[in-house]
Amino acid sequence: MLGQMQSLTLAGHETTANTLSWLLWELSKHPQYQTRMREEIRTFRAKATTRGDARFTIDDLDSMTAVVNALKVCPYLYGENDTDNYLGDTSIPPHRP
Repeated sequence: MLGQMQSLTLAGHETTANTLSWLLWELSKHPQYQTRMREEIRTFRAKATTRGDARFTIDDLDSMTAVVNALKVCPYLYGENDTDNYLGDTSIPPHRP
């Protein structure tokens, strides 16, 4: 059981690290999206501060559409799949180097 827990923890850590690495790389190439995400985060930070919260709530995080969409799309762009993926009705072809 302990071995399986370690495997799951390490696998989850690696997946998260890879997703964030690719996301940051993509954001470095597209400053307009960086700006959009920063503005969105600042807006929700101001709302949280106004309510007296030091942290975002789950509702705040779910409402950050630019951030959520970037986190959802990035794994599809750089995943190891060979088939198209779909986000709603939009087809996202697999990444080809």
